[in-house]
Amino acid sequence: IFDLGNVLVGFDRAKIMERLGTAIGCGPEEFQRRYELADIEDRLERGHISPEELHGWFRSQGFDGSFGEFRTVWSDNFHELEPVSRIFTALKGEVRVLILSNTNKLHYEFLSEKFPFLRQADKAVLSYELGLRKPEAEIYRAALKGAGDILPQEAVFIDDLKANIEAAAAIGINTILLDKPEDLKPRLYSFLSREPVCL
Repeated sequence: IFDLGNVLVGFDRAKIMERLGTAIGCGPEEFQRRYELADIEDRLERGHISPEELHGWFRSQGFDGSFGEFRTVWSDNFHELEPVSRIFTALKGEVRVLILSNTNKLHYEFLSEKFPFLRQADKAVLSYELGLRKPEAEIYRAALKGAGDILPQEAVFIDDLKANIEAAAAIGINTILLDKPEDLKPRLYSFLSREPVCL
């Protein structure tokens, strides 16, 4: 079970805040303040705000572009983390491969178009579809159910955030806290009965 951001695709939050601030005519600190004051991230990742409503909020903050322009500014801030994506692709067909992500509809649809390997997942368990976010226990249970009602000890969850890893471990899921993409292969291999041919 792979997290998405900074596991399969990388991003720099500070640079994103700068880009979004520039788009509405303010600095990154001021954008971050407005973003947090409006509680955008939590509501968006729970599916409580539609993409059109998000665009409307940006327009209220000074953005004057179309929805299509906004979609690009909002979403085109990621790059593929190839040491992990290669493993993700190699595992497909050997074991069930899932994505478990706190994300929003605009990001996930954009990323699935830009990085086709994401569409190879057997299941994508997405916060905005469930109204749940990591590290809430129920979203991990939803991932186990999505993997075929497997037991926690039959799964390995890979994430870059300690709180998310601890929450998964608390319900019995094997975990890997990923600091460097290139470190995943030997750590993941220890959980597998055999190494996939292409891994």
